[in-house]
Amino acid sequence: MSPPTWLTTMEDTPREYQEQMDVLKTMMSLGDTEEDECIQMMDYFQSSDEEKEALANLVKHSFTMKHSTEWEYPGVCHLLDEAEMSRDMDAWEDAYACHQLFAMNPWSSRGAIIRKDNEVNKRSESQFWCSITNVGDSYHTAESDYGKVFIPKFLGIQDASVGDMMYICASFQGFEIARKTAMPWRAKYISIVQN
Repeated sequence: MSPPTWLTTMEDTPREYQEQMDVLKTMMSLGDTEEDECIQMMDYFQSSDEEKEALANLVKHSFTMKHSTEWEYPGVCHLLDEAEMSRDMDAWEDAYACHQLFAMNPWSSRGAIIRKDNEVNKRSESQFWCSITNVGDSYHTAESDYGKVFIPKFLGIQDASVGDMMYICASFQGFEIARKTAMPWRAKYISIVQN
């Protein structure tokens, strides 16, 4: 059986792609029965030029994407891209919430003591609720409306578990581009724990 012309006459393909096409032709012909060959030929002869061109473009696109950017590669990579974009968007929302918090509390209006929620003192500390997301041996991590919170174990948390809610006072460590720590907030003390 002669292979379809789109596999044999793609003159604009580089040598590397032509070699891959030759391998593809060989692999396609393995295990073919005479009936399979007949069906393939009928499909080829009955297809329009547009369908042949679309198939050629699909094959060329799949070969090209193996050496291209992550954003265009079809398949599972899209799920990884979506997860990465979701994390980036969550980080952006947290940073935006911090910007809003500090915009509502300019330096000139900050006091030494925090009197209410959504207030920041001169040491860039604030009080808010957070939910524990990870329980470690020497520290815990939590998630708040303003981002992730590092909670040292020495603050006296006993039998903490994922999902516990805490009302804490935390110190802002800086925005992502400027801070030296992984998380934007570090807990200073814990006021309330709800299991």
